[in-house]
Amino acid sequence: MPQVFAGMRTALSLSLVITIVVEMTMGANYGLGKKIFDFHLLFDTPEMYATILITGIMGYSFNKGFLWIEKHVIHWRT
Repeated sequence: MPQVFAGMRTALSLSLVITIVVEMTMGANYGLGKKIFDFHLLFDTPEMYATILITGIMGYSFNKGFLWIEKHVIHWRT
């Protein structure tokens, strides 16, 4: 069970990264990846880095939330 949760955490982080990259490269109409790419093209550096920071905070909170769920589901985990 701990290995399953470790794999799920890895998949969660990879899916966030892949979603952002696909939004940047495949011509999405909305999303954080689209915003980052648009701000990059407009040379709006503060907005671009703010969006990147929001994405990082989102990934960190997803990971912490998943660790909290894992801690409560797998109570025998050290």
